[in-house]
Amino acid sequence: MDEYEELKKRNLALEVGLRIHLPALYIDEKDVVKNDRFGLTKEEYFYILDDLKNSKMILSTIHFHQRGFDYEEEKFRLNFTKAFEEYYVTAAKRYKTVVNYNIGGGTPLPVSGNFDYYSWANEVIKLLKFLAKKNQVKEPNLLSENGKYSQKDATINLYKVVGVKNTDEYPWYIIDGSLMIAMPELFALGEPIRVCPVNNLDREIIKVRLAGLTCDCDDIYFDKEKGYFLAPRESKDLYIACLGTGSYQNSMSGKGGVHHCLLPEERDVVIYRKNGKSVKKIRSELQSISKIYRLMHFKK
Repeated sequence: MDEYEELKKRNLALEVGLRIHLPALYIDEKDVVKNDRFGLTKEEYFYILDDLKNSKMILSTIHFHQRGFDYEEEKFRLNFTKAFEEYYVTAAKRYKTVVNYNIGGGTPLPVSGNFDYYSWANEVIKLLKFLAKKNQVKEPNLLSENGKYSQKDATINLYKVVGVKNTDEYPWYIIDGSLMIAMPELFALGEPIRVCPVNNLDREIIKVRLAGLTCDCDDIYFDKEKGYFLAPRESKDLYIACLGTGSYQNSMSGKGGVHHCLLPEERDVVIYRKNGKSVKKIRSELQSISKIYRLMHFKK
């Protein structure tokens, strides 16, 4: 509301959108926080809808947002329908400039590898067309903001196993890096990643768990449902790949700074195809100890 009043004072012909607040569906009974802080309440939304005629602003977009990676089809359709019928339809019938329906994120993440995105996209379009016809409005432009979906598979983290500790039910495969530092989403949000060995695949396979090089007991990873993941028993020169680690890792980890236990940031290599050929570029080298010292003002 504050932003709306401020824009209204400017008396500018700005194209604007309204984000609505929907009661949370993706929650567990144990969750203390039931609703996030984003979006306009129903009362605020309809106040602005009535008041827009007193400003030069041009309303074009109605927006809501699904929860990040907890995709459930029934809840997705319920939010989609509720936002469209209770908010978009009213705005579109009142203002001809309203032509965009922004469904935010909520696209299922490519973790399991067996989700049918083509069928899902078709169902979304069918639902939109059905709701538009049912409510007698023109079919809007459909917008989405699927940062995690589009970026998750763009990054792979590769580690070498540098040690094995047999202090628990399953051996700890210690890698030459830190999962906690490289993948903050994993720890902050509990987002799953796929872990798989890269080599030694013809050797005996056993149940193991990953551990980072920091001194922190939480710098570990394994399949929470199984309690482990599978890897070759032969750990010498074994490399482990963590898949689906794209999106927000760099921005959340404070790239370029000093990290837990003074562990250096990993080497960052970009690989892409150009004119049919594979191109490799080093975006950043392994962070040096001297650079870490300079950041801490230990060395000029």
